[in-house]
Amino acid sequence: MITPLAVRGGKTPQKGIIMKNLVTFDNAEEMLDFINDDHDLYCEETNTYVANYNSCGGIVTYFLNEDEVCKCEKYREETGDYWLGCLGPGGNIYDDPSYPDFKDGQINNLDFCKQNYKKLWFVIC
Repeated sequence: MITPLAVRGGKTPQKGIIMKNLVTFDNAEEMLDFINDDHDLYCEETNTYVANYNSCGGIVTYFLNEDEVCKCEKYREETGDYWLGCLGPGGNIYDDPSYPDFKDGQINNLDFCKQNYKKLWFVIC
């Protein structure tokens, strides 16, 4: 079950951006399903942004510095679009094993979620 939490103080260190909708997940599958249901997440602890990447369940992550977080949030406020629309090439893609080009041994989407589902995540959209 996705657990919404109270926002800690309301402002992140990223230049006073107000983040809401803090959630945790009970397991990796729950996190992956949430992302693939078109919810973007940001982890303040690791400066990681994660979003759905393709219709095969792939996800993409970016490690964002303070300026990039501010730029993405401003972009979202002005356009209503996902942070992903503001970011260019350079993210790490974690494909689903069902993806046609998936190679054995590569870290997949569920592996990423297994490593990160216990962290606190802000729902961006």
